[in-house]
Amino acid sequence: MEEYKPSSRYYVPHQSAWPALGALALLILAFGSLNSTETWGFIALVMGLSILLFMISGWLWSVIKESDAGLYNQQMDKTFRWGMFWFLVAELFLFGLLLGSIIHVRFSITPWLAGHSGDASMLTHYLLWPDFAQHWPLVTPPAHSPATTTAKTGLSGVGHLPLVNVIILMLSALMVALAKRFLKKLEYSISLIMLKLAILFGILFLSLQSYYFFYLTKVDIIVKTGIYGSLLIVFIGLHIINVFAALLLLISVRLYQHKLTHNNTFLLDAGIWWWSFLTGIALLGFFLIFYP
Repeated sequence: MEEYKPSSRYYVPHQSAWPALGALALLILAFGSLNSTETWGFIALVMGLSILLFMISGWLWSVIKESDAGLYNQQMDKTFRWGMFWFLVAELFLFGLLLGSIIHVRFSITPWLAGHSGDASMLTHYLLWPDFAQHWPLVTPPAHSPATTTAKTGLSGVGHLPLVNVIILMLSALMVALAKRFLKKLEYSISLIMLKLAILFGILFLSLQSYYFFYLTKVDIIVKTGIYGSLLIVFIGLHIINVFAALLLLISVRLYQHKLTHNNTFLLDAGIWWWSFLTGIALLGFFLIFYP
């Protein structure tokens, strides 16, 4: 491991095109994911992912070159950490909006339609949705017959996959946390092994979650389940994009692990924070979306 030698001056970087390129990548990625069943939509999806990969790689490369040039000091390290903190706060509000919508549908709208929220909801139930019974997951919209089952929506074939994915992601988060622990103890070889395992579990999670996402679009989950399918697709799609980007960050840590020392760990810390955040979101989403 190379010895980290911070600069005594605060470095102000020049203007950069990476943020604009990242915004363009996310825009193309959004259009592609919403139309992934079409040929042009799949092409846009791959193009968006490629541009996003190029942007993240290029931006990290620029930061690493500036660090190698001795342009960063301890104050810059604090700036990076605060930047990552506010990024995660923004992510919290974004996922909080989605999870809040799911909470509202599950604990407010569904009981109301079933007539369990007072006299007004009972009137709504008997006049508009007399055959609707409260249940979760909401795979049977009020407009459909109560005989509709998960088998008819196409979800029965992947019933346990969400739970398996959450377990895999939790194992990956544990491995990356252990990587930081062993790095602090100067046990670099064990730290590298833990980091490799975290990346392998992350790739496995991303593969299975992507398969689940495309499976849901193939069985027309939005058409068959209404608002439940819509929230499910948006949540999983957004989470996949974040996991993809965070996984690239962990891979960057692996590629530049020779530059990590016990007192220069921001790149690994950023990966741990983001990965742990996404793991917590996935765990919370599992209990809110899939757990009866």
